[in-house]
Amino acid sequence: MASRAAIGALLALLCAGAGMAAADNPGDDDIAAGEGDAPSWRAIGRVNRTTGGYCTGTLIGPRIVLTAAHCLWNPRTQDWLPASALRFTAGYSRGGYVGAAAVTRYRLPSGLIVDGQGRLAQRRADWALLVLDAPLGDVAGFVPVVADRSGPEEGRPLPVVQAGYNRNKAHILSHDESCAAVARPEPAILLHTCAASDGASGSPLLVKADGAYRLLAIHVATMRRGAAMAGIAVQVPPREIAAALRQLAD
Repeated sequence: MASRAAIGALLALLCAGAGMAAADNPGDDDIAAGEGDAPSWRAIGRVNRTTGGYCTGTLIGPRIVLTAAHCLWNPRTQDWLPASALRFTAGYSRGGYVGAAAVTRYRLPSGLIVDGQGRLAQRRADWALLVLDAPLGDVAGFVPVVADRSGPEEGRPLPVVQAGYNRNKAHILSHDESCAAVARPEPAILLHTCAASDGASGSPLLVKADGAYRLLAIHVATMRRGAAMAGIAVQVPPREIAAALRQLAD
């Protein structure tokens, strides 16, 4: 369980909007050099399930990982997986990783409704906070969440960087630096052009703000938009993260 002191520090960080902790590149050939202005790739990792499969998650604090809620649903039991069935590996690459930790508990949005197929009644609620049993963010770095619901303005896409573990490259952190958030069909939902597929659910869309990369939203699904496919991403308001962290501290 995350300590009150650790969660209090993260709450202060959310309020202050501090920059990303520095970290080096995990050494993956498919990832940019990780120098200078590059994102902290090691803060991104795999959320592995003992029942099989995985999603992508991002450290947003020393012990806190943000991922997609639907990744925690067990269609066989028609229930949420226990925390003991989850493990996070930061900076995972070809079997190696910067650090690994068990999930001690997690927090889902209140009032979450899921059907038998694991589909959420409200797409904007597709997020979860995982609490780790070790402060991996101290060695891997972590990515603060954008302090407001920034997004594309009408007719002006917002450039983003997306990184995740796509199903066809399960052991490599694939990234897309040439994509953008292009529309906001409803509050807290963004459509984007990044090349994310199965396995990349929960992967971050990053933007540069005040000289550092921050997490704008997390990828949760894809949809057809005209003749092309578009990614769907969820923005989690920092106030909701702060409220969830307070509950996790109780």
